[in-house]
Amino acid sequence: MAESRAPIRLLAPLAGWLGPLEELPDPVFAGGSLGDGLAFDPTGDTLHAPCAGTIASLARTGHAVTLRLEGGAELLLHLGIDTVAMGGAGFTPLVREGQDVAEGDPLVRFDLDAVVHQASSAMTPFLLLESEDWTLADKRAPGPVALGDTVMTLVARAAGQGAAGEP
Repeated sequence: MAESRAPIRLLAPLAGWLGPLEELPDPVFAGGSLGDGLAFDPTGDTLHAPCAGTIASLARTGHAVTLRLEGGAELLLHLGIDTVAMGGAGFTPLVREGQDVAEGDPLVRFDLDAVVHQASSAMTPFLLLESEDWTLADKRAPGPVALGDTVMTLVARAAGQGAAGEP
């Protein structure tokens, strides 16, 4: 049962500027259609695992990774906006689908200059994909963030609690 699971601390997968999803220049991410989370404007060149899990999917172009956690929650890390149009140029995956990763492990190396110049934005969504069993809590306020800082907590929903937190 999800309610017996301990909260999971989620770390910043990138250094840079942390902001709310609403700041993303993409209506799907900004509107929370895929799930709740935060946005990062990166200053580094490597995306890291925010917690331990298994690589559930890795975009063919290397710009997005979905991490499945032990309790079934899935986290999407999507480098930049409209980066799929880059066709994989500037992205070097460091993991493969099905691989187990530890908190802080490098997932994808990327050319930040290429993303800034070729994509519509370098801002990176970090989402909990829609889930009936999990929700996010304790989101850190906007501002500068270092790689590995705690930025939010994944919490199991109580039995019978809906997606909006209502019974």
